Amino acid sequence: METQFEEAILLVGAATSPLELRLAVTSALHTALPDLVCSLVLLLDVETQQLAYFETNDSPLYMPTSGVVWDSVRRRSADTLAEAIPSSDPIRTLYPALPPSLGDGQVVVVLPVLPVKGHQIVAVMLAVCSKLQPPHEGKLQWLKKNVLVASQRVMKNAVAEKERRRAEGMLRVCGDLIDLDSSILLLKIHKHLKSILDAKASMVLIVDEVTNELICQTFDDVALDTPFTLPMAETLYGRCVESGQNILIDNVAEDMRYNPAVDTVNNYEPSSMICMPVQVQREGHSAPKTIAVAVVFDKTVEKGGKFTSRDVENMGFVLRFSSTLLANTLAYQREMLLRKHNVALLEMARNLFSSVSDQDKLLRAVMNEAKKLTNAERCSVFLLDLQGHELVASVFDGAVPAQSPFRIAVGQGIAGFVAKTGEIVNIKNAYKHPKFFKEIDMSTGFHTRNILCFPIKNNTGDVVGVAELCNKVGGNFFTKYDQELAATFSVYCGISLYHAGTL
Repeated sequence: METQFEEAILLVGAATSPLELRLAVTSALHTALPDLVCSLVLLLDVETQQLAYFETNDSPLYMPTSGVVWDSVRRRSADTLAEAIPSSDPIRTLYPALPPSLGDGQVVVVLPVLPVKGHQIVAVMLAVCSKLQPPHEGKLQWLKKNVLVASQRVMKNAVAEKERRRAEGMLRVCGDLIDLDSSILLLKIHKHLKSILDAKASMVLIVDEVTNELICQTFDDVALDTPFTLPMAETLYGRCVESGQNILIDNVAEDMRYNPAVDTVNNYEPSSMICMPVQVQREGHSAPKTIAVAVVFDKTVEKGGKFTSRDVENMGFVLRFSSTLLANTLAYQREMLLRKHNVALLEMARNLFSSVSDQDKLLRAVMNEAKKLTNAERCSVFLLDLQGHELVASVFDGAVPAQSPFRIAVGQGIAGFVAKTGEIVNIKNAYKHPKFFKEIDMSTGFHTRNILCFPIKNNTGDVVGVAELCNKVGGNFFTKYDQELAATFSVYCGISLYHAGTL
């Protein structure tokens, strides 16, 4: 028996998988204990951090968390029970071979395996056998030490194998995720996040660095007909971006961080959620750049109903792979947008230069092209009257003011300020700006929400006119990119007006 026990110990030391270790420990118990009736070996599942019986490496049966054996495990104490495990004990559903009663001199041995100074149980050995004698107890202690070392090695192998499989699976998914259309790519990411995390809904909000807003192009399985924006500073999602930290909320209704007034998207009312920044590494920068925030809502009841730290880890793993794909797609779309605007600028120049023979026609062309470039609702163009030190508008976009031509003193209102300083002015809320000249709205009946006003200069750099764009269409205000377009556009305006003989 001694030789058999030593050989069994060697098998324990050679085990590389949970199944191999369970079989080796079971064999060792048969050689170490007197008159063994039956035995059960439970090992720690690294995936769930629960004790389990491994029928195969991929099919663990988890230990019930109640009953006599569970009580011994929770106390982390080795127990010798003189009575049979009750017929109602849940452990019997896991291991029906346990005898209904004990024979003379028989006991139930429960031996948790854990480090001397640790609390994490890595294995549990349960055996029904004759009463232990000192030699048997010595073998059990020796077996326990070997099981501790072997289980730690097996767990490391299991973690490595899990990561290998997960990486291979993610690489296959990445092949499907590749797409140059951001909306289609986002829908694919939504689908994969929901599948991995067993979530009911998901979304990815894109960070707009220019406007400091979050753009919602898609929600769950739907590409929105009209994307909308969320303010960065006021929303839970914006705080996730700015902090760079994950946000896990178990009960949305009881969590002060969630504000239904600003955080509810597409009328979806979640019960639980995970928010996670989508980050990419930047060349020459130690800190990553956040390009989006990914959100999953409501874990399915079948999978426990609550998100766990394991879900957070899995979500982070998915986003590490998909973040680069998303960054590349967004960069491609920005490049396409830039090309589109370059084409639009060339077309605009052609339209302006074809109108230089007629001043009114040229001014209308300026207004129309400026609106198209920046998606503005309305545009006004003023020419500078040096003699009267005024801005004069004789051609109008929309309602004609009572006084025509319309005159504004240089320095008065937004347009007058731009004429005086030669600077571009971008105003997000017109009526809150002290220089806004409300009389124009009163005269025309038009309501101005936001303004982008830029100077028109001649070849010597002097201001000769001003263009004022009002009310960004499809946005809350004009962006820095709109400002750049306006600055380029103003050069063409100046050249056109010069050739028209207006300047």
